[in-house]
Amino acid sequence: MNTLRGRQTFGTGLVLLACLALAPPAFAIEVFDDPTGDLIGLGHGPDATALLAEDQGNTLRLSIELTDPGMATETVGLIEIDTGQSPQSGATSRISLLCPKATGLTVNRTIDLFARHGSAVPVLDAADDIIGYAHWEPTDTGFSVTVDKILLGLDTGLIGVAAIIGYADEATDCVPDGGDMTHAGITLNTAPDRSPVAVPSLHPAALLLLFSILVIIGRQRLQRDRRQ
Repeated sequence: MNTLRGRQTFGTGLVLLACLALAPPAFAIEVFDDPTGDLIGLGHGPDATALLAEDQGNTLRLSIELTDPGMATETVGLIEIDTGQSPQSGATSRISLLCPKATGLTVNRTIDLFARHGSAVPVLDAADDIIGYAHWEPTDTGFSVTVDKILLGLDTGLIGVAAIIGYADEATDCVPDGGDMTHAGITLNTAPDRSPVAVPSLHPAALLLLFSILVIIGRQRLQRDRRQ
Protein backbone atom coordinates (compact mmCIF):
# COMPACT_ATOMS: atom_id res chain seq x y z
CA MET A 1 0.00 0.00 0.00
CA ASN A 2 2.79 2.42 0.96
CA THR A 3 4.72 1.40 -2.13
CA LEU A 4 1.76 2.15 -4.38
CA ARG A 5 1.19 5.50 -2.70
CA GLY A 6 4.86 6.34 -3.13
CA ARG A 7 4.69 5.51 -6.82
CA GLN A 8 1.62 7.67 -7.22
CA THR A 9 3.33 10.59 -5.47
CA PHE A 10 6.45 10.12 -7.58
CA GLY A 11 4.34 9.96 -10.76
CA THR A 12 2.46 13.12 -9.80
CA GLY A 13 5.79 14.85 -9.21
CA LEU A 14 7.02 13.85 -12.66
CA VAL A 15 3.83 15.17 -14.27
CA LEU A 16 4.20 18.45 -12.37
CA LEU A 17 7.83 18.80 -13.43
CA ALA A 18 6.85 18.07 -17.02
CA CYS A 19 4.16 20.75 -16.92
CA LEU A 20 6.61 23.27 -15.50
CA ALA A 21 9.16 22.39 -18.15
CA LEU A 22 6.61 22.83 -20.93
CA ALA A 23 5.16 26.07 -19.57
CA PRO A 24 6.07 29.08 -21.73
CA PRO A 25 8.29 31.75 -20.15
CA ALA A 26 6.64 34.80 -18.64
CA PHE A 27 7.35 37.73 -20.94
CA ALA A 28 7.50 41.33 -19.77
CA ILE A 29 4.79 43.57 -21.16
CA GLU A 30 4.20 47.28 -20.61
CA VAL A 31 0.99 49.12 -21.47
CA PHE A 32 0.96 52.89 -22.05
CA ASP A 33 -2.48 54.45 -22.40
CA ASP A 34 -3.11 57.31 -24.80
CA PRO A 35 -6.09 59.71 -24.47
CA THR A 36 -8.84 59.39 -27.05
CA GLY A 37 -9.80 62.43 -29.08
CA ASP A 38 -6.31 63.98 -28.86
CA LEU A 39 -5.93 64.16 -32.63
CA ILE A 40 -3.50 66.54 -34.29
CA GLY A 41 -3.58 68.05 -37.76
CA LEU A 42 -7.03 68.22 -39.32
CA GLY A 43 -8.27 65.57 -36.92
CA HIS A 44 -9.46 63.04 -39.50
CA GLY A 45 -7.85 59.62 -39.19
CA PRO A 46 -6.74 56.90 -36.78
CA ASP A 47 -6.84 57.70 -33.06
CA ALA A 48 -4.65 55.59 -30.76
CA THR A 49 -5.76 54.50 -27.30
CA ALA A 50 -2.64 52.66 -26.15
CA LEU A 51 0.86 51.48 -27.04
CA LEU A 52 1.94 48.06 -25.79
CA ALA A 53 5.53 46.83 -25.66
CA GLU A 54 6.18 43.14 -25.09
CA ASP A 55 9.54 41.42 -24.66
CA GLN A 56 9.11 38.02 -26.33
CA GLY A 57 12.62 36.71 -25.87
CA ASN A 58 13.99 36.76 -29.41
CA THR A 59 11.73 39.60 -30.48
CA LEU A 60 10.09 42.82 -29.35
CA ARG A 61 6.39 43.17 -30.14
CA LEU A 62 4.93 46.66 -30.33
CA SER A 63 1.16 47.02 -30.57
CA ILE A 64 -0.94 50.13 -31.15
CA GLU A 65 -4.60 50.03 -30.19
CA LEU A 66 -7.04 52.21 -32.12
CA THR A 67 -10.51 53.57 -31.43
CA ASP A 68 -11.42 52.12 -34.83
CA PRO A 69 -9.45 48.88 -35.39
CA GLY A 70 -10.85 48.75 -38.90
CA MET A 71 -8.43 51.54 -39.86
CA ALA A 72 -5.37 49.41 -39.04
CA THR A 73 -4.57 48.51 -42.65
CA GLU A 74 -4.79 52.16 -43.69
CA THR A 75 -2.68 53.50 -40.83
CA VAL A 76 0.75 54.86 -41.71
CA GLY A 77 3.42 56.50 -39.60
CA LEU A 78 6.70 55.97 -37.78
CA ILE A 79 7.71 54.03 -34.68
CA GLU A 80 10.98 55.31 -33.21
CA ILE A 81 13.14 53.25 -30.88
CA ASP A 82 15.91 54.54 -28.63
CA THR A 83 18.24 51.67 -27.71
CA GLY A 84 21.27 53.66 -26.66
CA GLN A 85 19.70 55.94 -24.03
CA SER A 86 22.37 58.50 -24.85
CA PRO A 87 22.10 61.82 -26.75
CA GLN A 88 25.26 60.92 -28.67
CA SER A 89 24.08 57.50 -29.82
CA GLY A 90 21.26 58.23 -32.24
CA ALA A 91 19.48 60.58 -34.64
CA THR A 92 17.08 63.42 -33.94
CA SER A 93 13.50 62.31 -33.37
CA ARG A 94 11.19 63.20 -36.26
CA ILE A 95 8.24 62.65 -33.96
CA SER A 96 9.54 65.44 -31.72
CA LEU A 97 9.31 67.79 -34.70
CA LEU A 98 5.76 66.76 -35.60
CA CYS A 99 4.10 66.27 -32.23
CA PRO A 100 3.12 68.88 -29.61
CA LYS A 101 5.62 67.42 -27.13
CA ALA A 102 9.21 66.32 -27.66
CA THR A 103 9.72 62.58 -27.23
CA GLY A 104 13.03 62.85 -25.41
CA LEU A 105 14.41 60.09 -27.65
CA THR A 106 17.58 59.86 -29.66
CA VAL A 107 16.60 57.43 -32.37
CA ASN A 108 18.63 54.31 -33.16
CA ARG A 109 15.94 52.38 -35.05
CA THR A 110 12.83 53.45 -36.95
CA ILE A 111 10.00 51.21 -38.10
CA ASP A 112 8.66 52.83 -41.27
CA LEU A 113 4.93 52.15 -41.56
CA PHE A 114 4.75 54.37 -44.64
CA ALA A 115 6.74 51.78 -46.57
CA ARG A 116 4.83 48.73 -45.35
CA HIS A 117 4.30 46.10 -48.04
CA GLY A 118 1.86 43.47 -46.87
CA SER A 119 3.22 42.18 -43.58
CA ALA A 120 6.79 43.43 -44.15
CA VAL A 121 7.80 46.76 -42.61
CA PRO A 122 11.29 48.23 -43.15
CA VAL A 123 13.49 48.77 -40.10
CA LEU A 124 15.89 51.70 -40.49
CA ASP A 125 19.09 52.49 -38.61
CA ALA A 126 20.10 55.97 -37.40
CA ALA A 127 21.30 56.81 -40.93
CA ASP A 128 17.91 55.81 -42.45
CA ASP A 129 19.36 52.74 -44.15
CA ILE A 130 17.16 49.64 -44.28
CA ILE A 131 18.74 46.93 -42.13
CA GLY A 132 15.88 44.43 -42.17
CA TYR A 133 12.14 44.01 -41.86
CA ALA A 134 9.65 43.71 -39.02
CA HIS A 135 6.44 41.69 -39.19
CA TRP A 136 3.16 43.64 -39.26
CA GLU A 137 -0.22 42.12 -38.52
CA PRO A 138 -3.71 43.40 -37.68
CA THR A 139 -5.14 42.64 -34.24
CA ASP A 140 -8.62 42.79 -32.74
CA THR A 141 -7.79 46.22 -31.31
CA GLY A 142 -5.46 47.69 -33.94
CA PHE A 143 -2.16 46.33 -35.20
CA SER A 144 1.18 45.03 -34.01
CA VAL A 145 4.75 45.05 -35.30
CA THR A 146 7.24 42.40 -34.23
CA VAL A 147 10.96 43.06 -34.68
CA ASP A 148 13.86 40.71 -34.06
CA LYS A 149 16.24 41.84 -31.34
CA ILE A 150 19.11 41.29 -33.76
CA LEU A 151 17.80 44.26 -35.73
CA LEU A 152 17.55 46.30 -32.52
CA GLY A 153 21.23 45.68 -31.81
CA LEU A 154 20.63 44.61 -28.20
CA ASP A 155 19.04 41.76 -26.29
CA THR A 156 18.57 43.25 -22.84
CA GLY A 157 18.42 46.74 -21.38
CA LEU A 158 16.14 49.76 -21.26
CA ILE A 159 14.72 51.10 -24.52
CA GLY A 160 12.38 53.97 -25.32
CA VAL A 161 9.58 53.87 -27.88
CA ALA A 162 7.34 56.53 -29.43
CA ALA A 163 5.08 56.55 -32.46
CA ILE A 164 3.22 58.89 -34.73
CA ILE A 165 0.36 57.55 -36.82
CA GLY A 166 -1.82 58.99 -39.54
CA TYR A 167 -3.81 58.44 -42.67
CA ALA A 168 -2.51 59.04 -46.22
CA ASP A 169 -0.17 62.03 -45.86
CA GLU A 170 -1.71 63.45 -42.68
CA ALA A 171 -0.43 62.84 -39.14
CA THR A 172 -3.32 62.37 -36.70
CA ASP A 173 -1.98 61.12 -33.35
CA CYS A 174 1.20 60.84 -31.29
CA VAL A 175 1.56 57.75 -29.10
CA PRO A 176 1.80 57.92 -26.15
CA ASP A 177 1.44 61.57 -25.19
CA GLY A 178 -0.89 61.53 -22.20
CA GLY A 179 0.04 63.65 -19.20
CA ASP A 180 3.80 64.17 -18.96
CA MET A 181 4.61 60.96 -20.81
CA THR A 182 6.19 61.51 -24.19
CA HIS A 183 7.49 58.00 -24.83
CA ALA A 184 7.10 54.43 -23.63
CA GLY A 185 9.88 52.52 -21.91
CA ILE A 186 10.45 48.81 -21.43
CA THR A 187 13.37 46.91 -19.97
CA LEU A 188 14.27 43.88 -22.06
CA ASN A 189 15.21 41.11 -19.66
CA THR A 190 14.41 37.93 -21.56
CA ALA A 191 17.55 36.57 -23.17
CA PRO A 192 17.08 35.21 -26.70
CA ASP A 193 16.93 31.46 -27.10
CA ARG A 194 18.92 30.88 -30.24
CA SER A 195 20.10 27.31 -30.53
CA PRO A 196 23.03 26.90 -32.92
CA VAL A 197 21.96 25.49 -36.24
CA ALA A 198 23.19 21.94 -36.61
CA VAL A 199 25.23 21.48 -39.76
CA PRO A 200 24.61 18.00 -41.15
CA SER A 201 27.75 15.98 -41.71
CA LEU A 202 27.96 13.48 -44.53
CA HIS A 203 28.97 9.90 -43.89
CA PRO A 204 32.32 8.98 -45.53
CA ALA A 205 30.50 6.58 -47.85
CA ALA A 206 28.17 9.40 -48.93
CA LEU A 207 31.15 11.67 -49.56
CA LEU A 208 32.76 8.98 -51.71
CA LEU A 209 29.54 8.52 -53.69
CA LEU A 210 29.19 12.28 -54.20
CA PHE A 211 32.80 12.57 -55.35
CA SER A 212 32.31 9.64 -57.76
CA ILE A 213 29.25 11.32 -59.26
CA LEU A 214 31.18 14.53 -59.76
CA VAL A 215 34.01 12.61 -61.45
CA ILE A 216 31.55 10.89 -63.81
CA ILE A 217 29.92 14.22 -64.68
CA GLY A 218 33.36 15.72 -65.32
CA ARG A 219 34.36 12.88 -67.63
CA GLN A 220 31.11 13.13 -69.60
CA ARG A 221 31.66 16.86 -70.09
CA LEU A 222 35.24 16.20 -71.21
CA GLN A 223 34.15 13.57 -73.73
CA ARG A 224 31.43 15.89 -75.03
CA ASP A 225 33.97 18.67 -75.55
CA ARG A 226 36.34 16.36 -77.44
CA ARG A 227 33.59 15.25 -79.80
CA GLN A 228 32.78 18.84 -80.61
